[in-house]
Amino acid sequence: MIHSQSTILPESLHRGLDFDASLPRPWSLVLSKASETPRDILRQHLSVRSVVSTTPSFAECLNRASRDLEVIGLGSCGSVFAIPGTEEAIKKGSDVHSMWNDFRLTNSVHNAFAEVRNLLQDTFPNNTIPRVPGCTGFYMPDHDFWQDNLQRFPSDHQQVGAAFTVQRILPLPKRTRDALIELYFDDEVMDEAKNDRENSACLIRVYLGENESNPFYDSLLNFPLRLNMIEDLKLDIEALADEMAIALAVIHFQAEIDAMDTEFVLRSARATPAEMRTPELRDDNEPHSVEELEFKQRPIHL
Repeated sequence: MIHSQSTILPESLHRGLDFDASLPRPWSLVLSKASETPRDILRQHLSVRSVVSTTPSFAECLNRASRDLEVIGLGSCGSVFAIPGTEEAIKKGSDVHSMWNDFRLTNSVHNAFAEVRNLLQDTFPNNTIPRVPGCTGFYMPDHDFWQDNLQRFPSDHQQVGAAFTVQRILPLPKRTRDALIELYFDDEVMDEAKNDRENSACLIRVYLGENESNPFYDSLLNFPLRLNMIEDLKLDIEALADEMAIALAVIHFQAEIDAMDTEFVLRSARATPAEMRTPELRDDNEPHSVEELEFKQRPIHL
């Protein structure tokens, strides 16, 4: 299933938050028909209150047998690599303190949402509540992780640094990706774009504060969906704004963290949505390796 939802990706701290829709009901299932236009498909798939069956597309993330890590995101703080066959990813960077700060703050926000999720869902029953991927093991440059895994990274990313494992923000399904390409790509690059492996890591970044003046693209990585594009698709702008407001309130008042540069991303729902409590690390903790088994605790049900 894909629950239409958003994820927040701040460029400064590189946190991620997800907005899961409520549990699917039989009458909320949306099926794509061959006669539907790309706009119809995107309106259905990206609605915050729709649930679309995407089992084949979800399987492409989990059924790959390769041990090689795949680049799915590049940023100023570090790069993100999918672990094929799992719902996890590895974030890797050269600046140990920046990576440690990212690891610590991401888990602080993750735990803040876990603490108030049920309260918020009861208070706002018509809205989806953000989910933040939890970070697991943190690996310093001298950790055995590098000896065991360095060769799994792409050849141009095989430098030792700092890294941590994190729940992966799953990409949008193929039918949604194809509709984006058909609507926003030039005709001459459509076929190539649909077959481009890099585009399978598609996430949609939502921008309600700016319009797109030239909505033609050649890549689905961090695809920008701006206000006029959202209006054209007739998506529920108020619902998107409500969910952003809930997320920012939790970051500010529960996690007590500056949410500057936070970005909201539409993505697929995880097969295992239950939240796991991650370690509370004080801001005066010096960077150190954290073994994954130290905090793979049972899911919390608030």
